[in-house]
Amino acid sequence: MTYLTPLLLPFVAACAVALAITPVCGRLAGALGIVDRPGGKKIHGQPTPLLGGVGIALAHAVAFVGSGVADAASYRILAAGGLIMLLGIWDDLDPHSEVLRWWLRLIYEACLAGIVIAGGVRTTFLGTPWLDVPLTLLWIVGITNAFNLLDNMNGLSAGVAAIGGVTFALLAARYAE
Repeated sequence: MTYLTPLLLPFVAACAVALAITPVCGRLAGALGIVDRPGGKKIHGQPTPLLGGVGIALAHAVAFVGSGVADAASYRILAAGGLIMLLGIWDDLDPHSEVLRWWLRLIYEACLAGIVIAGGVRTTFLGTPWLDVPLTLLWIVGITNAFNLLDNMNGLSAGVAAIGGVTFALLAARYAE
């Protein structure tokens, strides 16, 4: 069971930090007026604070850095994720911004995916770099946009991310040495 300790400690730390920080982010968003207002196709009846993802991202970063097992590629992923989070905050603050056109978002996301790929993170199951690199780029940008599209229902992205995280944790535990 001691082989799971490197996996369990960051998980427990991330959960604890997320439980502590996410409500603070919600209160801060409410106080600053960074809320999703009801109306149109929205199903909620009262303003809902945004920025919950900031608390989750901070919890992830704290647990990640505190785990002591991160390598250079992992830090590239963390940095790119933080920069994507900034794009999400900007979108929360001004969802109809002319600066945030869809094609500019894709270029920004592709550049960040390129940073991750340049750090050595890529798929390898196709067997050739000239196929693996574009597939990895498409995968990273695609997943990023899938989560952005899920963000139309409050809490849905967080729930899907939690399910995915638990799945990957179980796979990591299964194949841990």
